[in-house]
Amino acid sequence: MTTKKIIKCLEISLFVFLFINILASTVSAEMVIKIPRPESDQDTRYRYEAELLRQALEKTRTEFGDYRIEMAKNKMTEKRMRAELKEGLRINVNHLTLMTMLNQDYAIPILVPTQKGTLGYRIFLIHKEDRQRFADIKTLEQFKKLVVGQGQGWGDVAIFEHNGIKVLAGASYEGLFSMLAAKRFDYFSRGIGEALPEYQARKGKIPELWVEESILLIYPYPAFFYVHKNFPKIADRLNRGLHEMVDDGSFDKLFMRYNRDTIQKAKLKGRKVFRIETPNMPSYVPVYDPRLWYDPLD
Repeated sequence: MTTKKIIKCLEISLFVFLFINILASTVSAEMVIKIPRPESDQDTRYRYEAELLRQALEKTRTEFGDYRIEMAKNKMTEKRMRAELKEGLRINVNHLTLMTMLNQDYAIPILVPTQKGTLGYRIFLIHKEDRQRFADIKTLEQFKKLVVGQGQGWGDVAIFEHNGIKVLAGASYEGLFSMLAAKRFDYFSRGIGEALPEYQARKGKIPELWVEESILLIYPYPAFFYVHKNFPKIADRLNRGLHEMVDDGSFDKLFMRYNRDTIQKAKLKGRKVFRIETPNMPSYVPVYDPRLWYDPLD
């Protein structure tokens, strides 16, 4: 064999070696899921969603390979979380409400409502001195005269304003509890899975808080995982993983593990029910699939 042929064979062998190693590294590379850090050490709002995310990724390990979940170093407000997701650098996956993300084209929605629609079943944190005041409310028109406290940029601010309810927006999640204790507004609207844990975590430090016991406010308010558009493989993986969980029943099992106790303690069936509208609900929301929704009044 001539020297030229030997060199040619060596070049081919080197190319094949490099190609195989590049392919192997690509296949075995971890998929990195970057999520935000909660706004405070007492912020328990996203524990369920974090576990749901992890299980959806586990469901798809065989098809998509290993993964790693990285939490951002710094705590973030919801407004900051959205800004970081838009950049797609420190965060590439976030859990947000539909109303927060309407008409945003930088993220891909994974159309499985994580809370099965129960985030739109609202009970309230109120000032302890106002218990009778709320118990005396009989009509939606009476209720609309009250002022609700919500965070700046939260998706349901637009819902309240659309329905003629005055909103006082707070700059931070934790600050809203102190504002309520100071009677800056009348009530803090919370999902049925949020109010009780938030009250339990803060009642010692803020004894003025109380979970209102007589009213249930309902409005369509789904929440989804959103993936930055530059990471379509992550979006595909989460979509497949969540739908597989719906199909095999593990989604419902996880949802009830995290929510059954708070739903039961909220005693929803004994409350006065007021319903308000959600404006501009897009047609792509999968309202046609009953497996994706849970009605605690049924």
